[in-house]
Parts: sequence; C-alpha cells; structure tokens
Amino acid sequence: MNEPQAEARLFLYDLANLAKEHWFKPDEHWALTLANEAEKAAIYKQYYPILYISGETEALKTIAEIMHTELHHAPLVPEETNARNARQLRPTYLIAYNPARQRK
Repeated sequence: MNEPQAEARLFLYDLANLAKEHWFKPDEHWALTLANEAEKAAIYKQYYPILYISGETEALKTIAEIMHTELHHAPLVPEETNARNARQLRPTYLIAYNPARQRK
C-alpha cells in the first residue's frame, strides 16, 4: 500500500469514528474540500465536527480522489483560475465536514 492510500484509509477510519461519536444519521454525509489556512478557519468556525489533514497539494488531491471513490462522491476538482492567486492561496488542507451540522 503506498502513502496516499494509507493516509486515505486512516482518514476514512477517523471519519467513521467521528460519525459514530456524533451520532450521524444514515442520510448524513461528509463533504470534502481542499482549503488554505483562511478557508480552514472559516470552515472551523461554521461547522462541527470537522476533520482535516495537511500536506502537499498534489498528495492531498490524490488522497481526495481516493476518498471520493470510497465515499461515492463526484471527483474533487479544486478551481485554480489565476496562477498568482493559486500560488498565494494554494490548498494545504483536506477538510471533511458535514454541511448539515453548523455551529450554533
């Protein structure tokens, strides 16, 4: 098993544990997103629970692809329209959150 697959399996394991711990209903699902530090802070303030891992953007994209396959989601394609903005706001986190569970 190579590194991204191992990371994805650990992330899936942690997501399953969090779902059980927070009594997710069968119709509740995780949303995945690639984010930079500012986006991570905004998601953290808005949703609970969240789970994230950090790393190089390409490795996170590979892990996200594996996760989407395992979670039966559509592929994750982060938008990088402007090269300058892409360098400044390069994603360094893969974040899982439940959009239905907002902080109060």
